[in-house]
Amino acid sequence: MPPSAASVPAGTAAEPAPTAEELLGPVLHDEVVRHFLAKPGSPCEAVVRHQVRECLRYLYLVSRHPDRLGGLFLPVEQDIDEIWHYLILQTREYRQLCEQRLPGGRFIHHRSISYGDYQQAPGRAAAAEEALRWIPLYTAAFGPFDEDAVPHWTIVRFLRDELGLSLAQMTALAGGDRTSGRPARTAEPEPVRSGA
Repeated sequence: MPPSAASVPAGTAAEPAPTAEELLGPVLHDEVVRHFLAKPGSPCEAVVRHQVRECLRYLYLVSRHPDRLGGLFLPVEQDIDEIWHYLILQTREYRQLCEQRLPGGRFIHHRSISYGDYQQAPGRAAAAEEALRWIPLYTAAFGPFDEDAVPHWTIVRFLRDELGLSLAQMTALAGGDRTSGRPARTAEPEPVRSGA
């Protein structure tokens, strides 16, 4: 586990997070890229590299923030989940990634749930609240979302395409507008309370 990631409290500035290639190692990183480039109808190499990057960023956040993100709906697109599945099948390398290279130092399990089942479980409001927990954590670790990341994060794409928020507005939503002196919004939403 990187020593700096373990000792820095969540949400504080730290060394830059490792790249996907640093986390996977160059051999496995290139193998993953080649595998997904070889699939029929695959996007160009630059897009595949961005997909791998965002998959590793997702795993990095889950590893670093299990208390905030554990058990939440996967807020990324199917292409990222497919890369995660591929990594899991490389059992030795995946275990090393989880236990030795990601900041949490623990194995990250994957459990599939059908979209229909998920729709019935927490409801739309809870799903939106859960998804919004990712934005401040992502921007704290990796900086603002860029255009190459947007297609792979369901909630970010929704905020941009459906609600008309710019990437700069999302960054401000996640951490306040540091240039205007306006206070930051709360990074973590209040928990949803049940009617019980």
